[in-house]
Amino acid sequence: MLEGLNNGGLQLFIPKFDFSVVSSLMKETKNQLPERRLNSPNKTSKFGVIDHKISWDKKFNANHDLAVVTQATNRATTKMETQLVEKNFSKYFENWMSQLEELLKLLLIVPRETSYVKDHESLVNKMTTHHKDYYTAKWAAAHEDILAFFSPMWMSPLENAYLWVTGWKPSMAFRLVGTDLSELSDEQLKNIDALRVKIRGDEEKVEREMERQHVAMGDRKMVELARMKSNDNNNNNNNQLDGLVEVALKGLMMSLERIMKMADCVRLKTLKNLLDILSPTQSVDFLAAISMLQTQTRKWGRKRENLCN
Repeated sequence: MLEGLNNGGLQLFIPKFDFSVVSSLMKETKNQLPERRLNSPNKTSKFGVIDHKISWDKKFNANHDLAVVTQATNRATTKMETQLVEKNFSKYFENWMSQLEELLKLLLIVPRETSYVKDHESLVNKMTTHHKDYYTAKWAAAHEDILAFFSPMWMSPLENAYLWVTGWKPSMAFRLVGTDLSELSDEQLKNIDALRVKIRGDEEKVEREMERQHVAMGDRKMVELARMKSNDNNNNNNNQLDGLVEVALKGLMMSLERIMKMADCVRLKTLKNLLDILSPTQSVDFLAAISMLQTQTRKWGRKRENLCN
């Protein structure tokens, strides 16, 4: 689990188990258990004391009871893990964005004269390290809960609307190169055009994988599992079906995590190759442009969100 970012590193911890979550889910399972009646006509209990005085109006299935309790515990644990990932990564992302704004200020105020090239190179290195740290933290958290990154609670609806597979679309960076940078040489333009074509091909690969994932949700096996789950009322069969569904969903989650990493690699590849083509001074302008777009979009999204609320 992500606890936060301290001095560029992730602090990991084992979360405390919140039994109140289990308790609430356990209440939901009571109706699934057979009723137990005590010999006394006025005493009835669903979780009564088990001794020789208890008679059963239904055959008590101990294995079923254990399965129901186990499922409730598993749901509670999964819910807790999801909440922790969202909560801790929200804190991390807020801190990361604050650091990005500070770096942006430095990018904007540093003189553009070539005599400051060492300062330019230093700022570019700090910014690239900042982005690498983000993806390291993101991948660690996504391994715990990949779905949180396809609809991140730490972003505003405006930011979410422009997400491309959990992040910014790589081809967008080329627009910033074309509009916000000083004059480029013919050699730079040639290299940028070649990179644009290559990155577009990489984007299409990611999009094809995502399309396959969409189709996979509607394949014959998933549809059959959904049909069987909706039609079957037998508790023992339900437990078996739950296991099959869990295995199927786990496979889908693993595929989503793989596709997210593919998209992130294209983003990092775009960033690295553009910075290799640009001069240190041009790189400062480029990073300032992309950082300003990111920070301003966040501010616009929050402002609109506050107005709607």
